[in-house]
Amino acid sequence: MDESVKAIHAEKEAVKGKRAIAMPPQIISFKKPDGPIGLGVEDAPGFPKVWKVAKDSVAWNEQMQVGDSILEFNGTNTIGFEGSRIHEMVKAVKIGKRLAFKVKGGPRKVKAGKGGKHVEAFTSKVNDDGSGVLTFVKPNKGLGINIGSRDVPEPNEYPYFEDVIPGGFADKKGGFKAGNRVTKINGNDAKGKSKNFCSGMIKAIEPGAMLTIEYIGKFVRVSNATKIRSVTVVREHGQQSMGIGFKTENGVSVVNKVNGSGPGGSAGITKDDEIATINGISADDVEHDEVVAMMVYGGLRIVVELRNADKGTELSAGMKTVASAPVESKSFQFRTVTITRTSKDEKVGLGISSAGNESKIYSVMKDSAASKAGLSKGEVLSSINGVHVDHASHKMILNLLKNGGLNMAVEVRNAIKG
Repeated sequence: MDESVKAIHAEKEAVKGKRAIAMPPQIISFKKPDGPIGLGVEDAPGFPKVWKVAKDSVAWNEQMQVGDSILEFNGTNTIGFEGSRIHEMVKAVKIGKRLAFKVKGGPRKVKAGKGGKHVEAFTSKVNDDGSGVLTFVKPNKGLGINIGSRDVPEPNEYPYFEDVIPGGFADKKGGFKAGNRVTKINGNDAKGKSKNFCSGMIKAIEPGAMLTIEYIGKFVRVSNATKIRSVTVVREHGQQSMGIGFKTENGVSVVNKVNGSGPGGSAGITKDDEIATINGISADDVEHDEVVAMMVYGGLRIVVELRNADKGTELSAGMKTVASAPVESKSFQFRTVTITRTSKDEKVGLGISSAGNESKIYSVMKDSAASKAGLSKGEVLSSINGVHVDHASHKMILNLLKNGGLNMAVEVRNAIKG
């Protein structure tokens, strides 16, 4: 990826992260003073909203903020209430009695202690399984820790603490360990999010506000495998089982049963193989049910990368996926063509009919992009730009073809025989 494109992508991810910050509703409660509480409330769609908080007032000191939505007052749901009604309800409460506002808004700053300085707050809770929660006041300077991830992470991957800067906030406080994977930031899910997205979420929180980071332990794969190989599993229909069983422990899925005549056994999967990737997506540190789903919805041709102590190519750092040989079977013959268009508005030139689990080409327009690519009537679509389309709706397939770009990779197979 070009450096300028990377920079633009990083900025977009950071902006998305800032927008993602959302705090859960919280109760702000205090005794009514002998005088104004310093709060202005206005009408707003849904719930009334705070438009003014007088400086040094009771509302100010109790962390009411401009923009807060008032969800409840003293236990009464306020949806549809006008701002003036909230003022009337506050006025009706006797001096010295409690006012309780349930509000939703941004993170709260920690109440100031003596001398106007923020109260020091830092807690680190570590569970027996290595997971934990860090809760602290965000400092004025950086956290002193870098968050790492791939530029475009897989949906099942977590960002992680990449390194702790010596002498920085994280280093001094402890609890931050390089390699631990971030699961939530102030309650917002971090799974599948990039480092730039997560950095954006953290930057969106003002210094002095509370910040909570939840994490799980560093992923450590325990394996004796020294070699890796790739096989291609061919199924006759989307509901056909792969004919293998496996167990998932310590983040690794290991094959423990193989039906020799099933698709998996015929492809060369053997007992004790570790499932490394499925259709290019890592299966490490993925729950058993998710691995099953990756297989069930992987299409009629599923590329599985396997680790084993005895079979395949020697494992090495940064090794690329082993390419598999072209697949042919009694029922199918697969091939991939590239459809080239001169503009995104140019029609592909295919007529598609979708029935059951398949989408079949029933017509190819003469001199169209599809015709020039060599597609033929009767062929069944298998994937479009790497997206498997077995079980896909007709509308989804048309959208994939329409928005597939100027150079679109389309995999087809011959129609099912007999």
